[in-house]
Amino acid sequence: MECPTSFRLFAALLLCGLSACGGSTPPPSNDAGGPPLPSVDCLDADGDGVPGTGACAGMLQTDCADADPAIHPGAPEVCNGADDNCNGQMDEGLEERPYYRDQDGDGYGSVQVGAGCALAAEGYSLQAGDCDDLNSARSPAAAEACNAVDDDCDGTVDDGLPVNTFYVDADGDGFGAAGPSVQDCKPSLPGRAPNADD
Repeated sequence: MECPTSFRLFAALLLCGLSACGGSTPPPSNDAGGPPLPSVDCLDADGDGVPGTGACAGMLQTDCADADPAIHPGAPEVCNGADDNCNGQMDEGLEERPYYRDQDGDGYGSVQVGAGCALAAEGYSLQAGDCDDLNSARSPAAAEACNAVDDDCDGTVDDGLPVNTFYVDADGDGFGAAGPSVQDCKPSLPGRAPNADD
């Protein structure tokens, strides 16, 4: 016995309604061939153009921080310790520079303690080469003084300074005797004279 047409129509509508109630609504398709369009269940909470709040599992790209409009797929990566472009990495592709402990605050350090893209925090420096990190008077930027110390940290003591030649002044009369001499940046030396006129 064949079912009446009205009964078959009712049964089809009933089955269609049951299947809709038991399943989830897929994201609307994009006829242009792009990613699925946002649905009412997948929202763009921060208004940056990329949804990320709600049921967004079907989206090809979702916002990994949908409360921050500066963070979303396609955003430029900046040095802030955050994953700005939602690719699972932080601060990638940025120049990483070593930084050094600067204990004397002269702008130079001696021991590398880390590296990163950010500016060095207080107590650290991006400049190395300090030969005495407990003495702020000694650094690559310091002027060399006549003190038997390597002030400018270039590995040489009292270099680049004018020097005087001194001769032995045995009798202390201010006149030295011709013979062995020494050179020094100091203006005077005990037991020596800056001439050989004795």
